[in-house]
Amino acid sequence: SEGHPSVSSPGQKHPHYAPALKMILVEPDQWQVALQETQAMQLGVISLHKAVATSSDLLYCRVMTDLSDYAKNLFSAFYEAESAGVQILFVEKVPKEGLGVAIMDRLERAARCSASEIPLHTVRGELVEP
Repeated sequence: SEGHPSVSSPGQKHPHYAPALKMILVEPDQWQVALQETQAMQLGVISLHKAVATSSDLLYCRVMTDLSDYAKNLFSAFYEAESAGVQILFVEKVPKEGLGVAIMDRLERAARCSASEIPLHTVRGELVEP
């Protein structure tokens, strides 16, 4: 249609919801590094299966019980983190298999569109720009 580029598959036409905060995707074995290398900011975490930091260190912490819980409650967790005043939200990556493919698609889209006003140099890692 006029004014809209053609799309090759569903989900490409409209942007997905992204929280108004900086979102950083974290490998499951990199929590310690990610949290230690963050300067004092209002932090939040969404993880799978286990808490990765004490709740006193975070404004928001959500532990998903399994991939189904993750998929079902991801966007409500984004809203909760925003409401809590989180500036940087660390979100655990999941394997890109089965339901994990859809979850990672949502996470990657939200991370790309997340708030850019947070200075990225406050966090070191693969997604940080100098």
